[in-house]
Amino acid sequence: MPARIYVPTVSSPAKIERIRGCGATLVVTGERYADSLAASQEWAASSNALQVHAFDAPQTLCGQGGVALELAEQAPGPGIYRPEPGEQVGVVLSGANTPIPL
Repeated sequence: MPARIYVPTVSSPAKIERIRGCGATLVVTGERYADSLAASQEWAASSNALQVHAFDAPQTLCGQGGVALELAEQAPGPGIYRPEPGEQVGVVLSGANTPIPL
């Protein structure tokens, strides 16, 4: 599925490379996230593209709950998840407790 992703100029090189490595069209613009968001909203409005907010979308959080279930099924047991350098895990963690009672 084609994707066009907007990130601010302060994004880490690791994040930028990961996005490019997934084959997405990457637009690096604006000094802050709000600037990138505004640019993406303008493009979405002019192209009829479906916009998915990076972290403020209930559907995204629910999807991360599904990811958490898959991780729990594949894990050999309880443990600690150590993200790779530059890996963004905030959204995964915010949705991870959706299906798993604590």
